[in-house]
Amino acid sequence: MLVENVLAIVKQDLMIKSTLRDAYLQQLIIACCKDLRGRGVYIDDSAEDTLLLADYVTHRYRHRTEDAPLPQHIQLRLNNKKCRRRIYGT
Repeated sequence: MLVENVLAIVKQDLMIKSTLRDAYLQQLIIACCKDLRGRGVYIDDSAEDTLLLADYVTHRYRHRTEDAPLPQHIQLRLNNKKCRRRIYGT
């Protein structure tokens, strides 16, 4: 369910209407989930996490050919998520 929701948001953000890139984007979403898990950020089905993952995937897609740093707003949201998990255990 999470992958389909994120896929729809990412396609909307990237203005992709066809289904030609769906397989690639789905694999990118799964890879980004694993990458975030490796950074200590665990994504669930909440709306906040879905949008965070969609923004992260969109950034990775747009900058796939270059080594661009994460935008500050995404980095701050990731840090907030890690802190909340440590403090509240969620």
